[in-house]
Amino acid sequence: MKNTNANILSNAPRKTDTVDLSEVFWRYFNHWRWILLSVLISVTIGYFYAKMQIDVYQVNASVLIKSPDKNGESKLLKDLGVESGGDIENEVEVFRSKRLLVGVVDSLGLNTSYYYQTILNKPSELYKASPIKLSYDKKLLDNLAGQQLIFTIKQNDDKYSLEYSCKGGTKNLVVKNLPTTVSTPVGECHFYSESSRVDLVRPLIIVVQSTNVIISGLSIQAEVNKKN
Repeated sequence: MKNTNANILSNAPRKTDTVDLSEVFWRYFNHWRWILLSVLISVTIGYFYAKMQIDVYQVNASVLIKSPDKNGESKLLKDLGVESGGDIENEVEVFRSKRLLVGVVDSLGLNTSYYYQTILNKPSELYKASPIKLSYDKKLLDNLAGQQLIFTIKQNDDKYSLEYSCKGGTKNLVVKNLPTTVSTPVGECHFYSESSRVDLVRPLIIVVQSTNVIISGLSIQAEVNKKN
C-alpha cells in the first residue's frame, strides 16, 4: 500500500513557477515617460561631462636605431644632442630619460599654455595661435617651485584687464597697449603680439608651469623590437 501511494505522488504533475513576460512588460511600460526622461537626462549629463573634460593626446611612433658608429654612439641620439653607449637597451633608456623630456618641453614651449575660456568652462587650447604671447626669463620657472602662474586677460574697448594669481595671491592690472611688462612675485613677464591689432572675443588664460610639473604629466613608453 505504501508503494502504491508513492507511485501516485511521483506521477502527479508538479507545479512550476512561470513568469508572464507580457505582464512584466506592460507593468513597466506604463511608466515609459519616466524611463524616457531618465534616459534623456543621463545622456545630456554625459554629453556635457565629456565636453568639459580636458583633451588627452597620445602619440605613437616607431624609431629605427641603426648600429652605432666607430665611437660606439648612435647617430640618431647624437642628432638629438644626447650621448649614450652603443647598447640598444641603453639607448631605449635614454628615450625615457628626464634629460630628453626636458629638451622636449623646452623646444616645444610647453611651460606656457594658452587657452580661451568657453561657455562650458572647458579650456580651449590655442598653443601657437594665441593672439597675445608671453615671454620671461628661465629663472622665473625655478622661482615657481611647483606652483602655477595664471594670467586672465580680458579686453575692454581699447584697454586690457589683466589679472594674475601666483602662490595664493592675486592682483588686477589695467594695460593700455602692447607690448608691456608686468612684475610678478616670481619674476617679470613680457606680453606682446605679432599683429598690430588684437581683438579678444573671449577671456584669454595663460598658464605658466615649471618644467618638473610638465614632465610629471608626460610619459614615454619604449619597447625594443630587434631585427636582424
